[in-house]
Amino acid sequence: MNERDLLVVFKAARKELDAFKDQLKDAQKRYDEAETAMVEHLVANQAEATGKYDGIGYAKLMKPRVYASCLAENLDKLKAYLVEHDRADLIKEVIAAPSLSAYVGELVEAGKPIPDLISYYLKQGVKLY
Repeated sequence: MNERDLLVVFKAARKELDAFKDQLKDAQKRYDEAETAMVEHLVANQAEATGKYDGIGYAKLMKPRVYASCLAENLDKLKAYLVEHDRADLIKEVIAAPSLSAYVGELVEAGKPIPDLISYYLKQGVKLY
């Protein structure tokens, strides 16, 4: 394949990928709306499940999932609370992968050595204009 053909294939693949991303977003929205409607229906009818239907099955309410967070300004208090309540095992010190990658990128661009304890690779990409 020559350069022009490669560019045509690349742009077509990008267009196809973008279309699939849009379809996925739309499908996720329809799924979320359908799930919300089903939950509201079951709750309004004080039911834990729908009836069973041949060829379809049934739906059952699940135990609600908990999503918790803590504001940054309360983090030290939360850590103290967890230690007091014997849950220090929840306290983790982490370095986020995107932050580490950005730091290594800075080192690479500056021509500085990367410590042996850090694994990394460079992925070359192409941008369409």
